[in-house]
Amino acid sequence: MARAFDRERFTQIGASAAYGKLPFVQQNPPPVATKVTELWPIVRPESSKIAHARYKALQGLRMIIGNPDLFAIESVITEAYERLGLRGLGYFVIHVAGGNYGVKEPDATMLACSFDEVGRRLAERGSHVPIFPIDANAGEIAHAFIRTGYTICEEGEQFFGMSAPQFREATKRLEWAPDGDAAFDDGSYVLQVEDAKNVRLIAYVSTPEYAYAPATLREVWLSSEVLYETLRSWRDCFEAEWMSAPKVSDGYNSTPSGLLVRTRTAA
Repeated sequence: MARAFDRERFTQIGASAAYGKLPFVQQNPPPVATKVTELWPIVRPESSKIAHARYKALQGLRMIIGNPDLFAIESVITEAYERLGLRGLGYFVIHVAGGNYGVKEPDATMLACSFDEVGRRLAERGSHVPIFPIDANAGEIAHAFIRTGYTICEEGEQFFGMSAPQFREATKRLEWAPDGDAAFDDGSYVLQVEDAKNVRLIAYVSTPEYAYAPATLREVWLSSEVLYETLRSWRDCFEAEWMSAPKVSDGYNSTPSGLLVRTRTAA
């Protein structure tokens, strides 16, 4: 159950303090809940003007849970919807070792997939155990995920002693991002592997040639408690913000077959 949400208190003292300091949060962290009018420049591309106007009207908050220099989740609800399959329009970004992964635009994605994936990761705690050595080279791991997921591999090509289909099957729940919607359409990937006490996150951005860009490769080791407390805190914070936000029509109607059909509106 989501805890009661005090918007004014949240704005003043920031998400980390409002929801309990995490073990790695700096002693004097900067405010992490910011009025939307401070987030974006006044001049925006034409395609984003409508989203920005909605964003400003909603007076939503940017939420950063954790320490971006190590691990944090950042999100914004630009427009909130009642439909659980959508939740809202905004962005969802994962920070790993000082790098940020995801599209940081006010209209980047619907947020339901990212919210639901965090919930699944919490429910599956301790199960993200790799078939390969947990301390294997990060670049080799990234290469294996890209090769087996998005290219036609050469006959007999092996990935940590496995064929491409074997590797895909054995590692399908180790890939946190992309998570099913447009949040990571910038080519970002975040992998999560763990043992009994520790979690390793590996993040990178893929290239059009189906490789990873070496300059974007980041990794961090965290205690399990730190990672899962961060996930739990973000989930509670996001749900509270979503519940308190005014909802708007998502523009879809359900048909008798269960399909969603976009509602046409007069120009």
